Amino acid sequence: MSLIWLSTYNHIGDELILTAVVRDFIRRYGERYSVGISSNHPSIWLNNPYIVRTELLHKSRTIFIRYAGDQHNASCGSCIDGFMLTLEQHLGIKIPVTEHKVDLYLSEAEQNSINPYGKYILLNAGFINKVPTKAYNHYQEVVDQCSDITFVQVGGRHDCHTPLHGNNVINLVGKTSVRELILLMYHAVGSLSPVSNEVHLASAWNKPSVVIAGGREPYALTGYANSSYLSSIGQYDCCTHQGCFKFTGCPYKKNGIYSKCMDEIEPEIVAKMIRKIW
Repeated sequence: MSLIWLSTYNHIGDELILTAVVRDFIRRYGERYSVGISSNHPSIWLNNPYIVRTELLHKSRTIFIRYAGDQHNASCGSCIDGFMLTLEQHLGIKIPVTEHKVDLYLSEAEQNSINPYGKYILLNAGFINKVPTKAYNHYQEVVDQCSDITFVQVGGRHDCHTPLHGNNVINLVGKTSVRELILLMYHAVGSLSPVSNEVHLASAWNKPSVVIAGGREPYALTGYANSSYLSSIGQYDCCTHQGCFKFTGCPYKKNGIYSKCMDEIEPEIVAKMIRKIW
């Protein structure tokens, strides 16, 4: 049996996508290969039955997994499909996708853990610093319109996450580990976020997710069966047929800050979708 090491980008979301690749690879070729993961977020892989171990290795010793095609138009299908194709091309094999969802495993203690927040929506109301095109200016309005719904707000302490206000908001921004974020999604009713880690996490347990996507990324790339996408693709010249994938420099901004494709998604529509999943 051959041991191969896999790695991907440093982002949590990319490692979450990689869990699906590993699952389906070992389900099909587990008699020929075993897998080790070069990971910057090893807690993602806890209790995973498809890997032998995780280590932080030099990237030259691993197969680097990325989206194999053009992300603008999801030319290789979903993010899982595109990641899978990279491994297929490297090894010269075909790997059937068995489930279109990320693959996470909880210990028995985690499954039986007490949820301290009751019934809630997991909310990421921010964006990483280098991608301001994911900013949405109306999260506070959504929270205000859903005053009877509890939101647990999360996000990295070094990213852009303006704390929201209200008796229905529990602020955990900068206060959770990756593993704690996974457990928060496990206990949540569903999630509200831009295209982010929470979209991938929600798929693990088929939790409904409301995604404020705008015109940057198409549903075909980062959507799941449980995702409700608020997309602006087709509404502006910059994203007529496909996502723009701009990190910065959006030519269509409102008030000089927010991309129009995000800003013009009405908070009333978002609130209505939250009530549907609540």
